[in-house]
Amino acid sequence: MFLSLPNELKLQIVSELESALDTFNLARTCRTMWVVIDEKTIVKKDVAYQRVLVKQGWRAIAQQDNVPQPLVHLAIKSNVATERIEMMLDLFRDEFPNFLVSPQKLPWVSPLSVAIEHDRIDVVKLCLRKGTDISTDWVRYDHWRDFDPLHLALTLRRGSIAWLLVDEGAAVSHLMMYLAASGHFPKIVERIMSRLKAEGSFDESLLRIAIYSAVMEGNFEPKHAQREDVNSEVINILLREYSALPGERLKMDDMIMGCMYRAFSLRRNANLLHLWDIYARDHLRPGVAFRDTARYFARGDVGLEIIKELRVTYPRAVIDKETEEWTAGEELLLFAMGKYGEEDENPCSPRKNYKTIQYLLDAGCRFSAAHLERAALVDDVEMIDRIVESGVSANQYSVEYPEYTLLERALNQGRWYASFRLIHHGAIWIRSFPAIALPLRSKAARAFAPVDYEGKFDWPRKERFRSQGELSEFVVGMSSQTQPDKTVFAMGRTRGSFKTQLFTLFQLVLGVDFLDKPRSQPTGQDVLSA
Repeated sequence: MFLSLPNELKLQIVSELESALDTFNLARTCRTMWVVIDEKTIVKKDVAYQRVLVKQGWRAIAQQDNVPQPLVHLAIKSNVATERIEMMLDLFRDEFPNFLVSPQKLPWVSPLSVAIEHDRIDVVKLCLRKGTDISTDWVRYDHWRDFDPLHLALTLRRGSIAWLLVDEGAAVSHLMMYLAASGHFPKIVERIMSRLKAEGSFDESLLRIAIYSAVMEGNFEPKHAQREDVNSEVINILLREYSALPGERLKMDDMIMGCMYRAFSLRRNANLLHLWDIYARDHLRPGVAFRDTARYFARGDVGLEIIKELRVTYPRAVIDKETEEWTAGEELLLFAMGKYGEEDENPCSPRKNYKTIQYLLDAGCRFSAAHLERAALVDDVEMIDRIVESGVSANQYSVEYPEYTLLERALNQGRWYASFRLIHHGAIWIRSFPAIALPLRSKAARAFAPVDYEGKFDWPRKERFRSQGELSEFVVGMSSQTQPDKTVFAMGRTRGSFKTQLFTLFQLVLGVDFLDKPRSQPTGQDVLSA
C-alpha cells in the first residue's frame, strides 16, 4: 500500500518519523527495504527522498554484536547495480565524511569489507575511486589488530580482489605471505615476496613458514577431507627461492622432509606426491629417503607405487643380509594399518590400505602381535581374523603396554567388536573381566571381579554397552571358550536390577553358579598360561 502513495506523501510520512527504528519498521513493510534499493521504486528518481532516509534511517539495521550497519550494505549484499551503489555512497558521504573508513575501524562498518565478503570486485574498485584507505588496520570482533582489507580478502580466498589490493599498494606483511601461499595464489605470492625483499624484511625463516603454509593449505585439522588438487605452482616458486639461499644440501633435505611430514600428517596426499616428484625422488640421501619417507606413503594406497619404487631403489636399506627378509617391512605394515603418530587419536582403518598391506605381505612382511594390537585398536574384525590365521596368537600381552593383555587393551579403548573377535580366537577373558564390567556404569562391576584379581579399577569409561542385546552378544562370544570350573566369581553385596540381570544372563548362557564363596579361584596368570 505504501508503494502506491504519491511521492510527496511518502516524503512527508518519512520526514515526520521520530526515530531510525520507525524508519526501519516502515521499510520492512515494503518488502524489506526494496523501497530504498530496488530499481523500480522511487529511489532511482527522487534524490530528496533518499536524503531523508540517509538522515533518519542509515543506522536502522543492527547486526553483529549490535554494531549498526548503513542501508548501503543491503544494496551490496543484494547485488544491486554498481551505479546505484555509487549514488548511495555519494549521499552517505555527504552526510558522514568518514563513512568509507569508519572512525571505529570496525571491518563490518566499512562498505569495503562488505564488498570483499560478498566478492563484489566492482564495489571494491568503486570504494578505491572514492578514496578508501586500503591499508587501514581494522579491529576484529576479538580485538586483534593487523586485520586490514588484504588480510580479509586472502582469508576468504578472494583471489581477484586480493590481487587488486596488492596492485593498488596495500600494505603487505609476513602474515599476508602465509595466507597467499596457503590459498593457491602464486602470482600474489611472487608480488608480496618482491615487495618484502624491497622493504628488507624477507628472510629464511619467513620463507620456511611460507613453504609449510603452502603444503598445509591453511587447514590444521587432519580430520578434514583430503584435498585432491595440488598446490604445485606456489610450492615450486617457494622451493626455487629456498634452494637459492646459501647453505648445504642438508638444509634443503631437512626442509623437504619437514614439508612431507606436514603433508603426511594432514593428509595432503596431492602435495605429498608433488614433493616426492620434484625433489625427494632424485635428491634425498638414501637413508633419509627410505627410513623417513617410506612410512609416509605406507599409510595409504596413494603411495603404493612409491613404496615399490623405494624397495627397488634402496634394496640394501630394507633387506637383511643374514635372513634375507625385509626387516623394515614390519614398521611399514604398522603404518599401513593406520599408525602414523605416537598419539594416534584418529587412526585410519586398514580397509583403506588393503592394496598396500597386500603388497607388503607379498614382499615378505610378517604379522606380529603389534599388528594384531593395531587391528584391535581400529576395530577391524576382518584384519584380526587374517592376522590370527597367519599364526599370531590372540592370547598374549600388549606390545605397547606389557602390563595388559591384548583383550584388555581393546576393552580399555571401547573396541567391543574387536574384543568379541579376540575372545572367539581364544583370548582368555577371566582376568579381563573388570575391564568388561567397569564400562557398564554399574556398581556391580566390582562384584563381578575374579576373587584372585588384585588390580585397580581405573580403566577410562570411553564406551559402554548400548543395549542388553550387545551385552548378550558379548557373553555368548565368551561362552564359546569358557570352562565352568574356571568361571567362578565372588558375588558382591551390591544390589540393583542391572546386577540381577547380569547374574541371570550369565547363569543362562554360561551355566555358572554364582555363590557367596567360590569353589575354586584360578589365578589370572594360570589362565593366561593355560
